[in-house]
Amino acid sequence: MDDTDIDLRRVFALLQRQSRLIITTVIAVVTLAGIVAFALPPSFSSTALVLVDPSRKNLLDPDQHASASSSDSARIDSEVEILRSNTVLLKVIEAVGLTGEGGPAAAPSLRQQVAAFFGLANTSAPDTDPDAALNQTLESLRSAISIKRRGLTYVISIQARSSDPVQSAGLANALAQAYIDDQIAAKITRTLASRDILQARVAQARQAVVSAEGALAAFVRANAATGTADAAQANFTLNTPLAQQQLQQTFTSNLPADILTQTYGLQQSAEVARQQYETLLSRVHDLETQADLQVADSRLVSAALTPQSPSFPNRLLIVGMAALLGLGLGVVLAVLYENYIGGFTSKAQMASVLRARVATAIPRQREQSDKQSLANLMIAEPLSVFAESVRRLRATLEQSLRRQADTGTGGKVVMISSAAPDEGKSTLALALARSYALSGRRVLLIDCDLRKPSLHRHLHIEPSHGLMDYLDGDSNDLASIISRDSLTSATIIIGAHVSDLPTDQLLTSAAFSRLMEAVRDTFEVVVIDTPPVGPVVDSLYVAPFVDAIVFVTKWASTSQIEARQALTSLLDVKLPHAEVVAVINQQDQPRSVYRRKYKGYYAEEAT
Repeated sequence: MDDTDIDLRRVFALLQRQSRLIITTVIAVVTLAGIVAFALPPSFSSTALVLVDPSRKNLLDPDQHASASSSDSARIDSEVEILRSNTVLLKVIEAVGLTGEGGPAAAPSLRQQVAAFFGLANTSAPDTDPDAALNQTLESLRSAISIKRRGLTYVISIQARSSDPVQSAGLANALAQAYIDDQIAAKITRTLASRDILQARVAQARQAVVSAEGALAAFVRANAATGTADAAQANFTLNTPLAQQQLQQTFTSNLPADILTQTYGLQQSAEVARQQYETLLSRVHDLETQADLQVADSRLVSAALTPQSPSFPNRLLIVGMAALLGLGLGVVLAVLYENYIGGFTSKAQMASVLRARVATAIPRQREQSDKQSLANLMIAEPLSVFAESVRRLRATLEQSLRRQADTGTGGKVVMISSAAPDEGKSTLALALARSYALSGRRVLLIDCDLRKPSLHRHLHIEPSHGLMDYLDGDSNDLASIISRDSLTSATIIIGAHVSDLPTDQLLTSAAFSRLMEAVRDTFEVVVIDTPPVGPVVDSLYVAPFVDAIVFVTKWASTSQIEARQALTSLLDVKLPHAEVVAVINQQDQPRSVYRRKYKGYYAEEAT
């Protein structure tokens, strides 16, 4: 399988191993979300719908129609901004009475509710300045409403939030009504402003009519025809039948052409002035009528109703989303823990992180009694998965040691170490020594964990002297610290008791160097059980004497960072030819794997 392929069995196995972390994360996130959801005060939302008609409306000319244009979209967006303007909001505040003493307050926003829940809201005394209080109320109302256009339609939705369901509907309807009233008021104001401008022109037009008619009358009196002296002497005005008759007689008389032309010009000027005056006067009357007949371009198509249930918080949705979030977060934490923070779970992962050869993965075995060591399985169950894994480790070490045949004479020394305590290195050291002994090798096992010797407990012996006594000079008799394994031919140098002195001084002494030279000449293989590298430095003084290092890590337990640091320390002090071999200990193996690979194989009958 390619490295980039996803192994579903490994994924499910990871989820199963880290199920406790995932479940804990989900419970923690859901609990926190539940506390917040049930602690937040409820908020009610109500929505009103307003339809904007961009066509022009003139009740005095009902047949007038305005076709839709590309500017309609901009018109609707402009109306949305008008709804959000301070002018409309201030009218809502005045209509609803938000500034009145004891009046209802606008609903707090989600940000304000969350801030209040965590104690981050502003608890200072309210400002007594009227302008500041009004601005605060305006901002509170602005945060309590939401105005937006419904897609590309001409419909605008007005949503109001409040802790009081009745108030939420009232705010939405009040805002819609204030907007419509403001729209009508704006049209009336615009019409009356146009009327006022025309009224100023009407006075000028009236004066122009008076001046034009006066000039015509004066000219006619001055140039009246013979035989009309009575008319010329009369108080001549154009609005009388006598004046009209006089004008007619003037045009039919034998007056000079220039006088007739001037008379006709003055008559036309007076007529034009009169028509302009009448037109302006008629337009003024039309505008006054239109001001009383204005209708809004928008109408309320759906009034906001009192909500029956709060819109926030949706506790079921919050808890459900928190469960999904907690599950995702738990899986992420599980992956991070297993692949970067936690222990190793596969040989490929261990080889990739430590950049070392991984010999085998020793499966987890059933707990043995205090009187039985797991290393006894090498003799009691030689065909078990445990025994086979130890033999695989021995085969890997033999390949490595065989390549070092020209590095010197004498036996080969193998060191067993780990990054942290309780990783099973002492059990593995004893099992490996027994495996070499069963193969016919002269093998020596040394309990070099002077801080906490444990091999004597596996062998059920209580010696009076140990390796520490020999290195300290209390006992010069090497035979007194040597024991024989009761189950195999392996020789063992044990540790008797815990040292109360710095043990690194003993490992750097000449006595330890002489001991290592002596055991190399006597035995073919020497296995040394050393303390963990993390808490104790003793292994770093033993490493320069060995030909191979077995680095043991407990499956899914030892921190990858800690393992890398410990291995780096060993690599810095080991001999150039010494090879490091890694082992995963106590690995969980499905029963199907054991049955398929081992039990089924050994159960086959010979054919």
